[in-house]
Amino acid sequence: MQPIATANSAPTGNGWLAAVESEFDKITPIAEYGDGWLAKRDDLACNLGPDYPSGLKVRQYLGMASTQQGAPMIVGCSANSAQQIYVAAAAHFTGVQGIVYLPARKKRTAATEYCLRLGCEVVEVRPGYRNYCMLQARKRAISIGRTVRWINDRAVADAAFQAANIPRHVKRVVVPTGSGLLCGGIVGGMAMNSMADIEVVVVAMSGRKIHDRILRLAAQVAGDRKLPRVTIEPHPLGYNDPVVGRLPDGTPLDPFYAAKALGYVRSGDLLWVPGVRPVSAMPLKCRKEFGQ
Repeated sequence: MQPIATANSAPTGNGWLAAVESEFDKITPIAEYGDGWLAKRDDLACNLGPDYPSGLKVRQYLGMASTQQGAPMIVGCSANSAQQIYVAAAAHFTGVQGIVYLPARKKRTAATEYCLRLGCEVVEVRPGYRNYCMLQARKRAISIGRTVRWINDRAVADAAFQAANIPRHVKRVVVPTGSGLLCGGIVGGMAMNSMADIEVVVVAMSGRKIHDRILRLAAQVAGDRKLPRVTIEPHPLGYNDPVVGRLPDGTPLDPFYAAKALGYVRSGDLLWVPGVRPVSAMPLKCRKEFGQ
């Protein structure tokens, strides 16, 4: 999939939403690599070029924004979270206010600096607990009265739809996740497409107990169909510890998600690549590795 626009040519406002809306019902491709494994290239969805984020969450958020046009965009998240990046990019292109609540730090992360460059209002919260940041963002959203609302059910359905082109000969699907939302949709979509014999390996980036949540979310879309086996692999590094990684074709992987899952992939597997942040919004060691 080619970029739908470049940094200099992308339309703005409603024109930008119209430009990406055509991608909402497209299946992202599968790439096969010579050493016997594949990748689901969901990072190619809503690809606006190297200066902007792309992938599953961008596609999902834009779908929600398209039904709430003109509303400000707000998020509360961790300091390295990609959420702030795609909210900042979406607000920038659609010409609405972008607001990010995140933990205060002595030195801002590259992700937060990216938000500032795109004109977001950044509110640095103390104490810097993620849940407290989310609480403050919710309070601000209530005071504003109308903001783009994240809809979990729509996100799960979108991930389920994207599972349709997983090849039947795949042995395992390796998925990086935080909350389990993405995995729930994938597992449900695989069940709907009679892929219950393919194992799903969930590389968990947080200490949350997400196995039951994944199965619960999967059942929302799959009903009583047989679900694939789900195995949880807690990653030994904390979420905020980045890993430098790239696909065999040189494509950078997100250092907090897909790059960590890459180490679990073996012959016969499919790695689900949910999306990627701009290299300029990655930590310093990643920027050096990728030439920025």
